[in-house]
Amino acid sequence: MESQTPAAAAAAAAAGQAPKPSLAAWKQGAVQMTMASAGELVAKAAPKQKSNSSKAAVKRPKPGPDKPFLEKTKEERFGTKPRDVNMSKQVKDVLQFLEAHQARESPISWEEIVRDAIPAWYDTVEGGALYNLLVGNNRVAATAHGFMYRSEHGIRDKASLLRFLREHPQGVKANEISDGYEHVLHDADQLHAEGAAFKFYNAEFKVDVYFAAPEERTSAPQDMAEVYLKTQLPLDPAELMASLSGLGMRSALASAVSSRKPISLVKAERVKKKRKMNIRHMTNVHMADMLTGADAQQYTSIDRK
Repeated sequence: MESQTPAAAAAAAAAGQAPKPSLAAWKQGAVQMTMASAGELVAKAAPKQKSNSSKAAVKRPKPGPDKPFLEKTKEERFGTKPRDVNMSKQVKDVLQFLEAHQARESPISWEEIVRDAIPAWYDTVEGGALYNLLVGNNRVAATAHGFMYRSEHGIRDKASLLRFLREHPQGVKANEISDGYEHVLHDADQLHAEGAAFKFYNAEFKVDVYFAAPEERTSAPQDMAEVYLKTQLPLDPAELMASLSGLGMRSALASAVSSRKPISLVKAERVKKKRKMNIRHMTNVHMADMLTGADAQQYTSIDRK
């Protein structure tokens, strides 16, 4: 592209034609367009940064450890804003309150339940729907003086726990007695430490199982204990099978298939066979002795018979 003279540019403008740009102007425009396109690409690829004018995040305090039920006030359990609560939730809250206070010997009156257990927007009328549901609940023992929590098995203290274990000689799972009272599992462990109960872990259900120990323990006669301590099982399988056969019993080892190898309690060491080498397929590493003057006939070939 050639640049125009000023006279030619003026003549072209007078004739109504647009003047052709010079080579320098064209190069400058091309460079500007390229830089603008590159700037847009960089702006799109750059990660968006949050504006400093945005509101700072409000740091909320981390919740502390949950308080025990007895240490919570009524406002901490229910809040202060009234709301509609169905009747099943109201019954559940009262049962939780009664269960937490089941160590008390005397019943809890309805006035005390209204004052400490439920908020003002619950059904607080004596003889109302909530009151009648509590009277007919199988987890509540209702008397003329008030209400008490009734566990599933009627366990209220350590003595009743031991009595319940003795009534179930097949064992009782820990989760079956956990609703008895607050420290029922601690008392069960105490019975185990005192020797009044046995405690075993059930791997199938992944739970501890408690058994009552016999009330009267009997010891084996001295001669029987000596026979038991002196009796030793033979270690040789053949001797073990012969001993069982002499007692008229069939050994499980004798039931094995005859084609199987004999069972041994001591694992025999495996003898490694010497590998034959083919001199035709040897690499330089295997031919190290041959390169130092060794006779090639000392190597055994698998091709030679």
